Amino acid sequence: MAYLAQDRSRMQPPPRKRGSVLKRVASNIAEGVDGSDKRFISHDDYASRAGRSLYWEDLWQQTPWFDNDGPCVALMEYLGTCSGTALVPGCGRGHDCHALAERGFARVVGVDISPRAIDAARACRTSPAVEFIVANFFEIDGVFDFVLDSIFFASLHPHARRAWARHMARVVAPGGTLAVLVFPMARWWHLSQFYRHFFSGPPYNITVDLVKHLLAREGFAPVHVQDPLPPDLHHLPNNHLHADSAFLVLQKQPILAKSGDSSDSFGETDLGEVAGQV
Repeated sequence: MAYLAQDRSRMQPPPRKRGSVLKRVASNIAEGVDGSDKRFISHDDYASRAGRSLYWEDLWQQTPWFDNDGPCVALMEYLGTCSGTALVPGCGRGHDCHALAERGFARVVGVDISPRAIDAARACRTSPAVEFIVANFFEIDGVFDFVLDSIFFASLHPHARRAWARHMARVVAPGGTLAVLVFPMARWWHLSQFYRHFFSGPPYNITVDLVKHLLAREGFAPVHVQDPLPPDLHHLPNNHLHADSAFLVLQKQPILAKSGDSSDSFGETDLGEVAGQV
């Protein structure tokens, strides 16, 4: 009997370590996505969570594939003749900055944390109204009549989202305008988007409701929403990420809304309010 018990014990599988199943699932999903998704896993450290990661400089050294060859199509469709000052955080090569200057803005400031990106932008500079600065958006002073966020919000670690909304309230003038290109918005049935939402980024999956929720706390009200954008206005013409995009324009109210929570990250209540957005 002792021998039988010992033999049966050998047949029992070794105990599984907690979390091993989830890690294996993540690994299996990672095998089904392209290599560019895998290298984004490194964008999860203290600096990234605080919104000041130098990860983008490393990525620019590899390849600037994430920077489109032209300005935001939805923005150009929406804007008429403009005036005043404009800011573009995460400007990349500055296509949006030049387009804003052409629409009439007297001063357009493009900001990027990557020196390589700013070097590329300055090399393509065509208007004296445009200037490019190597800087962290969260350290930018000054107030602007118009701010464009073209995939900048989606590039930030989820822990930096509250700080993003609060700083937008600082740099947008009272009565000023904030335009946000909301991308990527997940198509849950596509494997790469499932992986990106739960295990990786940037860009992190976001939604119009999430952006509105964060900015409402800081006194912004939506004045124009296209959700989703039609194919001819999509951020990526070939949409190789298999994700929808939307375009949101908000106006900053003269009196800021009060917010009782100063945390930089979402708590459980926030996750319930905008379920699945972080």
